[in-house]
Amino acid sequence: MSEPEDSERPRRQYGFSAFKGRRLAPLVGPWVSSAIFAALVYYAERTMPALHDVAGLVYWLLLAIVAIATMRWLRVRGGDRRETDRRQSR
Repeated sequence: MSEPEDSERPRRQYGFSAFKGRRLAPLVGPWVSSAIFAALVYYAERTMPALHDVAGLVYWLLLAIVAIATMRWLRVRGGDRRETDRRQSR
């Protein structure tokens, strides 16, 4: 017998169902790097108290970066994006 066509094969789901098959790597990277940078800023602030005002701005900047990265990761995706692929082999 012949192999079923690609359209007949069930698609394999990856990841947790709560994340709708999304990988966590794009989300973990900004979170971990921001936490490390925030720890370095905290250490510098404790070592040199004159940096207290600047540290507050850096914390807000890191929070904005993490929030934007998280929102981009969580954005709603409508359906299967590969459905209308121009490069389909026929």
